[in-house]
Parts: sequence; structure tokens; C-alpha cells
Amino acid sequence: MGCTARKVTCRGEGVSLMKHEANACEIVAAVVSAVDVPVTCKMRLGVSKQSMNVLSLSQKLVDAGATALTIHGRSGEKKFGVPLDQNIIKKTAATLTVPVIANGSIYTGLDAKVMIQKTGAAAVMPGRGLLGNPWIIPEILNMVSDRKYTPPPLHQKKGVCLDHLDLLVDFYGERRAVLKMRSILPHYFSSCLFLKDLKKDVQQITTAREIPILLERIQNKETNGLYRK
Repeated sequence: MGCTARKVTCRGEGVSLMKHEANACEIVAAVVSAVDVPVTCKMRLGVSKQSMNVLSLSQKLVDAGATALTIHGRSGEKKFGVPLDQNIIKKTAATLTVPVIANGSIYTGLDAKVMIQKTGAAAVMPGRGLLGNPWIIPEILNMVSDRKYTPPPLHQKKGVCLDHLDLLVDFYGERRAVLKMRSILPHYFSSCLFLKDLKKDVQQITTAREIPILLERIQNKETNGLYRK
């Protein structure tokens, strides 16, 4: 119940399901009875600012058998970039007897630590912050444990990016893989100098073999890399 994409919500799915609490609970109960593993739910604060029912619905979902809830700190009409309402996540976490996992705008280990401190959540769930940055997981684990975190070197980022490309090609075929990598690749190197040029050039790529050549232009001249045209 977290997705806000029109193609999903127009069918009564995603965040729109929060408008139909009985249906949502029936679905959870049916899944719980059909499987022998814990069932969790993800939801927003409500469909809109005028209809934020996360507090009431979350308890009903727990009563239906959900063993944990992930809560995104925005309502359905609020897009990414709008400030989160951490207070409602905090109220929900304090009310429920199951773990609450906080979600939304987690891009660094510090974001995660602050989220846990302000909401009392049992854990956090990064979303878009994982794009091109799987290392956010060890960064978060180190930050919340007050341990030092060392970011990956540039060559490791390049290697994982190419592994990602290979997996996309295996799954989608080269054409679709390249189209997807056009938007994914810049996330791996979001802190490098001249990122704008990198984003522009990656849009011109049409084959998988061009990507390693493009990555060779990202050099270790700076800590986070420097892209040379």
C-alpha cells in the first residue's frame, strides 16, 4: 500500500487500497493463512492529507496477522522531495506491539540514524537510496552502531556497475538492459565531478559494450571520481 503510480492506484491497488480497510485486512488474513512465513505490510500515511488513516489501519492489519509494518512518512498525493511526517510514524510505532520499519528519504547512514532516533522505529527501509548504492546497507549498519564506515573505492563501484549490467542483459536482453542502465548508471557515480556530462553521454549509448568504455573516462583524479569527456 505504498505505491502511488497512477497505473497501480487506478485499479484500487497500491496506496488506494488504504481507502478500503476491510479489503486490505482480508488480503492480509488470506495471505497469513496461506503461508508459513511471517507476513509484513508496507503503507503510507494515507491516501491523502485529508485521509491519513495509518494509525487505525495499522492496528487492524496487525489484528489480521501482520507481524511487522513498514511505514512511508508521506501521504499518497505527496511526491518524493516533500518533507516526511516523522511524528505520525512515531505515534504508530508507540501504539503497535509489532516492529515498525520507517521508510522515506533515506540516502545515507546518518539519515537512517536520525530516522530511528526521531521515530522510535525498530529499523529503516531505504528505497531509492539503494539505486547505484548497495553500499548504503553497510553504511547504515555502521552508523547506527557508531562504527566507522569507509566508502567503496571507485574501481569497486565500476565493477559492481558492470556486474549489474551483465545481470540486466541476462534477464532483459541487451536492448532493454541498455535502456535501463541509462538511468541507473549515473546513480553509481552521483558524487563524481562533471556528473552532468556523464548523464548526457550515457543517454547516447546503444550497446552494452560501450558502457565499459564510458566508465574508463571516470578517473581517480578526485576522491569521488572525475568524468572526462
